[in-house]
Amino acid sequence: MALGLGNGQTMRMILLPQAVTAMLPPIVAQLVVALKDTALGYQITYVEAVRQGIQAGSAYSNYIPALLVVAAVMIAINFALSQLAVTVENKLRKGRKHVAKAADRQVAVPAL
Repeated sequence: MALGLGNGQTMRMILLPQAVTAMLPPIVAQLVVALKDTALGYQITYVEAVRQGIQAGSAYSNYIPALLVVAAVMIAINFALSQLAVTVENKLRKGRKHVAKAADRQVAVPAL
């Protein structure tokens, strides 16, 4: 109100960016957990990847190497998603610290 913003403007310009910054790392982490541990990840990626590995293995009569490659790809995808979550969290945490340090450096000028 003191800035002359309405309720919608306050929500859109002040509150929503703060909420997104605070909630983005846990949301990304939960997406990684959901992909790894639930039936969603199983349905989306694992079944199709294993099916392709079995087909490649049957075409070349080498099931184990084909499925080992599939396992390595799945591990790499999950590791990359986990690293993405950590990177997003670190960048957002670093950004908040940077803003706080900048605010601490500002010197108050006494009013005359």
